[in-house]
Amino acid sequence: MAMLEPIQFHVGHEYRVIITHYTNPKNIYVRSDMHEDIRAIETPGRDAVHSPVNNQTIIYKSKTLDKLVRGRICHISDEANPTCDIFAIDYGCMDTGVEIKNIHPLNLKVPDSNCPGLAVHCQLHICEPKEDDFGPEIQEKMKIFLGDGPPMMRVVNKTKDTLVVEIMPLGGVYDLSQLLVLYDLAVFSKPKKVNNTFSSTKSKVTLVLNYKPKKLCVGDILLGKLVGGDSINNFYFCEISDNGQTKENMDLSAYCKDKSTGNLNMIIGEPCAVEVDGNCYERAIIRAVNSNEHSATLFLVDKGIEIKSKFSRLKPVLDKQYYDIPMLAIHCSSTEEEVNGVPFKDFLSDSIKSQLKLKVVIRELGDFPHKPNKIKILWVEK
Repeated sequence: MAMLEPIQFHVGHEYRVIITHYTNPKNIYVRSDMHEDIRAIETPGRDAVHSPVNNQTIIYKSKTLDKLVRGRICHISDEANPTCDIFAIDYGCMDTGVEIKNIHPLNLKVPDSNCPGLAVHCQLHICEPKEDDFGPEIQEKMKIFLGDGPPMMRVVNKTKDTLVVEIMPLGGVYDLSQLLVLYDLAVFSKPKKVNNTFSSTKSKVTLVLNYKPKKLCVGDILLGKLVGGDSINNFYFCEISDNGQTKENMDLSAYCKDKSTGNLNMIIGEPCAVEVDGNCYERAIIRAVNSNEHSATLFLVDKGIEIKSKFSRLKPVLDKQYYDIPMLAIHCSSTEEEVNGVPFKDFLSDSIKSQLKLKVVIRELGDFPHKPNKIKILWVEK
């Protein structure tokens, strides 16, 4: 493997990086600090490039960086004296109108001179513009917050072309997203209207990040238990195979330990975590707010029940990994007034529902929280 082979960044891992170029929180380029000194591969060959070709890797004088760097030719103009648009593959910036006289071949005598580009495209995790786009001052503020030292970068998610990251400036207390929000330059996520299912208050807003229901298909057969609800048209079911999934797939309590309640908006429909027993936290959605009593009614998305709690026991959940795990409680309805001669409402009593196992089949898909999945109960056993 070449010494300068690009680093493979993995979700959940932290890396010390060099920020090579940025314009806003959605457009940041980094490379590993292991590749701090790349001057050797930026040394041009002796011959000039007289006939540039699209996608050719060359050395050129970057106006943005004010030095010779490796680049990929992206466009060649049709003028009599053509110029090129060139992407600096180890930095992430684009130079337009580069004259042919400033373009040179790679020095193939230098090891790794033709290795893949070292700059990786990133965007900040849950950092959105307050309006349609980021303001003109955002780049300068990012420069101030990032400082001169190499920051730590944690990979939260990744797509084919982009890493979704948290960046902690060297010696900093807050990551870059938090700093931009604290200084009113960005928001954690864009607001949207809340459906009236949760409240008759029309002015309420909630966050884009939301807990998602489990993906089901018509005909799916599930084995589990009733966990909550108040009627045949509104109850919650959890699969037995999901027992322990929350504990295995996410350590929510550890995540919430150092989070501040002050980062919550305390608005209807807002996802959060709530302390339910000692230092144990559950994923929840705010369904009602009592500002006078500093309390909220919350729906526990993995338990299928509602509880009331003081604001002080709520914590924000800002990490996408906790939203990628589907809700364990499945919203259901049924048309069966009786099951095995027993009124369905009796199955919802606390004394009975915990003792019963049900096998059900999905008859019609719902749309949480507006419409429950329609099910048919196939059999019941204790």
